[in-house]
Amino acid sequence: MPKQVPAAQILNAALEVIADRGYSGATTRQIAAAAGVNEVTLFRRYGSKIGLLKAAMARDAERFSQQGGVSYTGDVQADLERATVLYGELINRRSALMPVLTSECRHHPELLEVIQVVHGILFSIGGLLTRYQEEGVLRPEPALQAVATLLGPMLALGLLAGFETGMPAPPPLDPAEYVRRYLDGRRVAADSALTAAPL
Repeated sequence: MPKQVPAAQILNAALEVIADRGYSGATTRQIAAAAGVNEVTLFRRYGSKIGLLKAAMARDAERFSQQGGVSYTGDVQADLERATVLYGELINRRSALMPVLTSECRHHPELLEVIQVVHGILFSIGGLLTRYQEEGVLRPEPALQAVATLLGPMLALGLLAGFETGMPAPPPLDPAEYVRRYLDGRRVAADSALTAAPL
């Protein structure tokens, strides 16, 4: 009986080949060779190149969720630190892939389905921020704006890391300080205390 090749081996190979050759340039034959399987195995398990890519990104989203990426504890600092650390790790793992997705989705609309998986992670973080807004911990603002402000710098650094710019790599972020700066001016506790003070 032939040895069953783990899904992770196939999905990792797909991500590496697509990041290296681009979505247009990568073939299922190349991916199969990199994974050590035949093309029939790829088609039987995932159906197509886009099926492989969607499965790989869905695995990333599931890992983010399982690691508590948007777990609510009532401690806004700790929750956002955890979310930004896990999101940063995801961006770092996929830094070579992100430019491929953004640059080729115009010519390959099916890539929008893959990008939607990434957006699902952002929406889940937006839900966490919204909960803290509803509880009066954070000032109200549109969820998309809150997420963009929190994660935009990390996404930009991740995209830059995926291009050969010749620029030195930025120093690693200090999650605690990064989140403290994000929360500065967004917490409502100080405003509430001033409002509650007797005149």
